[in-house]
Amino acid sequence: MQNDLSTMQSVEIPVSKLEQMAYGHATAQFISCDNGFEGTWFERYQYLSECVSDNKEPEGWVAWQPFETWEWSDIVEQIDSEADSFLWQAPDILDIR
Repeated sequence: MQNDLSTMQSVEIPVSKLEQMAYGHATAQFISCDNGFEGTWFERYQYLSECVSDNKEPEGWVAWQPFETWEWSDIVEQIDSEADSFLWQAPDILDIR
């Protein structure tokens, strides 16, 4: 499966590098990278979110144990939660507030 971001219908919203890192890192905690997708972890998150929004199965994708029995929508929700938690803590950790 090739990365075809041109088929994604989501509106492009400016995202900081820190946000891309947070969502990419959170995605890597739940999804196997052995799915043929060519792109960054943040792009994987975007694609997975788009699949969930369109009620499509991300073909060939596998979630890590113990998440392999979860619905993809639940995995996206958990990724969002993990990334939000990181982004909430990051300014203090990086001393940028």
